[in-house]
Amino acid sequence: MIQYPHQIVLFIENILYIGSPGVGKTHLATAIGIEAANLFFQLISLRYKTRSTIITTNKNLSK
Repeated sequence: MIQYPHQIVLFIENILYIGSPGVGKTHLATAIGIEAANLFFQLISLRYKTRSTIITTNKNLSK
């Protein structure tokens, strides 16, 4: 059971919103994306001075 808003970011891998136009699908997706970004920033801030953090990507960084 999800008790706090940030838990949805921790436990759900894929989300599919289905509904008519204007019911808030984009609003919900945006809110979850913002929460994920905030949690990531908090993680980096906490680990900045005391621990190393490795971030990997498969995107080409030359562009």
